[in-house]
Amino acid sequence: MKTQTWIAVVISMLAVMCSLGATAEGVKPLKVLIVSGGCCHDYEKQKVILAEGIGARAKVEFDVFQESKSKSHRNSAYAKKDWWKGYDAVIHNECYGDVKDVAFIEAITQAHEEGLAGVTVHCSTHSYRHSSTDEWRMFLGVTSMGHGPKSGIKVVIKKNNHPIMKGIESFTTKEGELYHITKVWPNTTVLADGVRTKDGHTEPLMWVNTFGKGKMFGTTLGHHNSTMLMDDYLTIVTRGLMWACGQLNDDGSIKNAYKASAAK
Repeated sequence: MKTQTWIAVVISMLAVMCSLGATAEGVKPLKVLIVSGGCCHDYEKQKVILAEGIGARAKVEFDVFQESKSKSHRNSAYAKKDWWKGYDAVIHNECYGDVKDVAFIEAITQAHEEGLAGVTVHCSTHSYRHSSTDEWRMFLGVTSMGHGPKSGIKVVIKKNNHPIMKGIESFTTKEGELYHITKVWPNTTVLADGVRTKDGHTEPLMWVNTFGKGKMFGTTLGHHNSTMLMDDYLTIVTRGLMWACGQLNDDGSIKNAYKASAAK
């Protein structure tokens, strides 16, 4: 049965409400859609972790579409023709690997190609992977069809001069799931590699990509809630979002108009 949870995350949690308060110089918060759901992950908690964690760092208002535990589900966030109008960015945290409908997929990617900022988290990299179109993979900036065994992952920074990575030191997760990247597309810059602590196997882990007029940040890190709750993880994902939206300074700080009042 289809299950749908619509959450207008002008979040009721106190900490996040503080971060979404009055904006500097009357600037409205960024409006961001989180698309969540599909198989294999704790999306009930992850939608809250992401919204709270980003909201504590940046002035953002969220809408969340979380639907289904099926890999073949077509999330209704994308149902309308201009589904993306009114949003500054979309955070894709979805696991719909068995959806093959080319027209459906290209209606998603077209929005990003026309300039919608994007962030892709973990299993979004495997979503729509069995479709004949390459548009989702071109939007992602990488191609991945599988992953290795569960293991801790060491995050090794490759581009420490990129604003998203400024001041971030290598760190290691207690648990994880390292995705195999079979192709890095031409407009993609890899920011960090992941090294599986179990056997030293290394794969690209974090990157940025330009897709048409849109900018995006992607990472395959984030299978477990324990990883998402890490300060470095939430800082990087927040910076990735703000970079894609053009609101990140060269030193890695969020531009003043969009920095949460409670942020360090």
